Amino acid sequence: MLAAPAVLVRGQEPDARAEARIQEFAERARSAQASGDLQRAIEAYQGILRIRPGWGPVELNLGLMYQLQKNYNEALRFFNSALQHDATLAPAHLFRGIAYFNTAQYEKAYSALQTYLKLRPDDREVRFFLAGAEFARGNYFAAARRYLEQIRLQPERGELYYRLGESYLAIAREYAGKLESEPKGKYYLWLLSAEGHAQKGEREAAESALREAKKLDPTAPDSEAALAPVTKPCTARSAAMRARTTAGASLENASCQETQGDFEGATAALAAARSAPGFDARMIYLSSRVLMRLANRSIARLVALAPDSYLVAMMQGLVAEQGGSDTEAEREFGRAVASNPPDAQPWIEYARIKAKQNRFAEAIDPLQKALERDPYNPRAQALLGETYLNIEQAQAAIPHLERAVRANPADIQLRILLARSLSGSHQVVRAVSVLEAAPEDPEGRIQYVLAGFYRQLGRTADANRALANFEARRKKTN
Repeated sequence: MLAAPAVLVRGQEPDARAEARIQEFAERARSAQASGDLQRAIEAYQGILRIRPGWGPVELNLGLMYQLQKNYNEALRFFNSALQHDATLAPAHLFRGIAYFNTAQYEKAYSALQTYLKLRPDDREVRFFLAGAEFARGNYFAAARRYLEQIRLQPERGELYYRLGESYLAIAREYAGKLESEPKGKYYLWLLSAEGHAQKGEREAAESALREAKKLDPTAPDSEAALAPVTKPCTARSAAMRARTTAGASLENASCQETQGDFEGATAALAAARSAPGFDARMIYLSSRVLMRLANRSIARLVALAPDSYLVAMMQGLVAEQGGSDTEAEREFGRAVASNPPDAQPWIEYARIKAKQNRFAEAIDPLQKALERDPYNPRAQALLGETYLNIEQAQAAIPHLERAVRANPADIQLRILLARSLSGSHQVVRAVSVLEAAPEDPEGRIQYVLAGFYRQLGRTADANRALANFEARRKKTN
């Protein structure tokens, strides 16, 4: 935390009375910060700004106080103002990036953090925040690379291995979705399930999954390899020779690096495979195998560094869910929240896994606990709103979904959920305005829902136009 500045704007000297008053407020702010009285510190900094408006360092400190209160919107107002009045305040870019992240403005967060990294390339924390911004933007390989950069700086920080493993699992989930839509994808998904059970010593379950795979393709060559451990040796020379341009060569290199415990080499090779020629369903399957092994290596490092951390249970829960065991995942997430963690994420995951099984009423309490810890968390707000909607409490859903939409104005699904909640509360006109205000609708989903609401309002011409727009956009995306 920055201390109260000792000097005023260059070239400006206040009169002695104002100077004394500023020093009085500054001392009050320091004392309040030391005792954790954030509100008293805020009032002291506001007192300084009344005497000397537009003083950048003080605005920065005031923004930090609001940030600590988790009042991120107010914090942003002062960080932005501080930079307008004093462009040399590099830390304002960092704290502004964190505030943008916490209000789900991920593109702005990334931009602010990148600016700070350019100004302070030796900073030992900014890569961690940049990794989080990349993850939130869906750039999971970039997130993994940033976490690995942070690990080089802080190799004993266990949380980094949790975040790294989370990134690998996010890529694996993305690949599983692609396999779902591939003609041979179900076969490879069964193989991944077999391998996951085999790694946990669940031989019977592994063989059952393998039988399901063979039903889909009895002659495929990959089925027997699913239960075999990866023991192929890897040398520096062979790895270099394999670093060619095809997906298969890159994946061979990735597997090779993973067996040596080289997170960075394996990650780079997996990213190269994804953009190389020939990245088909089988390549996605082979990539997923390496990703899951990397995730398990991340767990092992986390356990070694922080065996008592709730993040161990969190990571094991994510791996279990990825392997298709929601029951085991729920048990692990339950273990994580049993330690009453200060972080909102375990409570969100615990609620999410319950909602995934249509046990919506059971999801409400953990989501409320998540919001006690992070009142501005847009993911918790969105999930709680959707949960209330699913148990037919539309009115209760509205404020949570409104906050989620404010944080993510381009999220089409959130707007549709909010519109459904408003409609369920007999506010169809407001529902229409929420959908009409959507910044974009490439798939036409909003147009389809709008058509129904227009019909309810007797706006037949608008309903027909919306349906025509829906059909046109659907054809374009297909």
